Amino acid sequence: MPEYTNNILLTGYWPPTNHMLRQFSTNPEQNRGEWRGGNWRGHGFDIHAFFPEFDVPDDEVGGGTLADVGRGDFRVDYQDTRRDWERITAALKPCAIITFSRGWSGNQWELEAFVRNLGSEGPSSSWQWRDDLIEPLQPTPSPPDPTWPEMFRRPSTLPMMEIVNRVNGAGGLDVQAYIDSGTEYAGAFLSEFIGYLGVWYQDEHSAMDATGMCFAAGHIHVGQSVPAADAARATEISLEALVEDVKRKRPTTWISEIMFRVVTEDSVDAGTDSLLTVEIFRGGDHLVTGRLDFRHLDDYERDDDRFYNFVIPDRHLHRTPPLPDGIGRIPSPYPETGMEFSDGLAGHLRCRLRIHNDDMWIKDNVEIWVKEVRLRWSGDSAAWHEDERHRRLGSWGQDVAMSTDGDEGPHTWTLVF
Repeated sequence: MPEYTNNILLTGYWPPTNHMLRQFSTNPEQNRGEWRGGNWRGHGFDIHAFFPEFDVPDDEVGGGTLADVGRGDFRVDYQDTRRDWERITAALKPCAIITFSRGWSGNQWELEAFVRNLGSEGPSSSWQWRDDLIEPLQPTPSPPDPTWPEMFRRPSTLPMMEIVNRVNGAGGLDVQAYIDSGTEYAGAFLSEFIGYLGVWYQDEHSAMDATGMCFAAGHIHVGQSVPAADAARATEISLEALVEDVKRKRPTTWISEIMFRVVTEDSVDAGTDSLLTVEIFRGGDHLVTGRLDFRHLDDYERDDDRFYNFVIPDRHLHRTPPLPDGIGRIPSPYPETGMEFSDGLAGHLRCRLRIHNDDMWIKDNVEIWVKEVRLRWSGDSAAWHEDERHRRLGSWGQDVAMSTDGDEGPHTWTLVF
């Protein structure tokens, strides 16, 4: 199976795009001391944002000018942006990318359907703006992508219409989302430059045998009149649509181990002596049942926090039926062990917790981690290899009281990734 990370990359330039991305920066000088991108909203994805800083307060709508180059990552300079881009993507190997920049005056959330591989010759194909930092003042090389001709258009692979519908359907936002299908493109400046780097990267990392697959990328222009708080909320709404899209696009998955982190609430009467089990399903098919129990320990005391790992032995090898061509793309030969999810884990992996006694237990948090078996390529040949580490899929942090006594709570609770 091809490899991919759970990292999503966001980039910004001028305000408000730098302000709206602060919560996703891992730099404490930019995120105000808290990175909120880790396992964002329990989806299993880590959101990483990079952007320059300007001497413009968060609440100053439309502050700064195009001549401001900023400081830090992605200064408004073609060469500086290219260097930062190559360094950051090499480290993160993002599975999805949204590049943001400030648009014209107004409250637009403009999704660019295409970005161009602009060159330096001729009025119709040249970069229209100089970066005003240091020589050279336009991209080098130009066009940036030597594999395609000047003016070649690469399309966005974001779920554009879903993002537009969700942003426009959200109440209380001073934002108007729409798709620019190519009337103005992305502006022939740093916006189009980094936008092109994003969709180019995605195309280069879309193949099934790629290392670090990228499933979606595109550029969004944010109007100068959009308040930073509204822009931050529109970013979150766009991310929700993107995460769901990436989950659908990820290819066939084999898992050899599945691990549960189970945390008991830190409150009186939260602990239990009841047995807890977990039933693992693929869609509607039951695959495995395991005991969340260490026989030599007193599990599920107040504030208990333990990991329970289940190795999938050969006798539990489960394959889904072959799918039509172009769907699931099941690699062959099969690995020797594991559980197969032909169309990925999202929406198909279901884990049902069950309590077996009326001694109530109050759940604090449950996390699901998996160890995957991947088809890794070396030249023209491939072989199956098990990951060295587990990958966290998601967490469910609701406080839930469980008991076979229906007056105290449900006796089962289902987690769906």
